[in-house]
Amino acid sequence: MGLGYLYFDRYCIDQDDPVVMSLMLQAMDQIYENAILTIVSIYGDDDRAGLSGVSRVFWVTQPWCDIRSGSVVLSCPTFSRLIPDSKWVTRG
Repeated sequence: MGLGYLYFDRYCIDQDDPVVMSLMLQAMDQIYENAILTIVSIYGDDDRAGLSGVSRVFWVTQPWCDIRSGSVVLSCPTFSRLIPDSKWVTRG
């Protein structure tokens, strides 16, 4: 993608320093406003849950069928349908 930086909340905010953590949390709007791409995992209950299908097996399976030219996903859950079931709906 030709981008120079990758930002992870978990690693870029010192979780053991309450002063630094407070300052960084106050700047989150600016950090995300200037982001070119934001990846959000709405599954799991904490920062160790990982990305579904990347760090572990898929948490939500999608219906699919085989046709002559290959496999086809029949439907994908919409983002707006997944969010209300997420713990993270209560944040920010």
